Amino acid sequence: MFIIESNKGAKGSGHAAFVLLIGALASVAVTSGREVCIEERFSDLDRWEPHTFPAVPHESEYVVEEDEGGNPFLLMTSDGGGSGLVLKESFRVRDYPIVEWRWRVDKAIEGVDHLRRDGDDYPARVYVFFDYEGRGLDLATRIRYRAYRALRGEYPPHSGLTYVWNAVPVEEKIYPNPYTDRVGMFVLRGAETALGEWREESIHILEDYERYFGEEPPETARIAIMTDSDDTGQSTRAALDFIRIVSEGAEQ
Repeated sequence: MFIIESNKGAKGSGHAAFVLLIGALASVAVTSGREVCIEERFSDLDRWEPHTFPAVPHESEYVVEEDEGGNPFLLMTSDGGGSGLVLKESFRVRDYPIVEWRWRVDKAIEGVDHLRRDGDDYPARVYVFFDYEGRGLDLATRIRYRAYRALRGEYPPHSGLTYVWNAVPVEEKIYPNPYTDRVGMFVLRGAETALGEWREESIHILEDYERYFGEEPPETARIAIMTDSDDTGQSTRAALDFIRIVSEGAEQ
């Protein structure tokens, strides 16, 4: 379905591919007087498609569980492996620039440098990928995109933002992905956040994209989630309660 060429190593090819995805527009729902473009409560995984890396032999595990009250959530575990889930729907970024979710980490990745490729493991990531619109890339990259389209029938995506839960203290809260500078990494939770406790997030895609790339993003985007520990060989465990994409000014 997609790939982006990379000369940064075996996993780099997979990760660069995973941070460059494309999809179709999603329908819009209206809930409690506010526009909600996409809301996922993880009663099942029918809206998601798996993404694996050929160079990573072990996949992460994604299972729908229920809490004591019978409410579903997504349990994400990795034991020295790595794979992700990609939401099949996409959305218009300027109409729905807010992404909200609730997550927790039960077992973190320890003692690594996340700025290095061999430390590019996280117990939980939420990705936002942006469609390619024929602008914002240098000539050589545009030529590769055209070649890809000629081969695959579609362009690979343009760029991405990744929001991570990082249990290792870091000075920089925003930095490039070690495999591609077309993906910005945003640390939302760190070592100061207790494990095993649910935390809610709300991010503004337009503001974060301009902060990292210094320009406006493409029109449409798509969400993906991931837990991985293939670089470090550690085990990790995290969970997601919901994800929703809403319009500007929407109330929780």
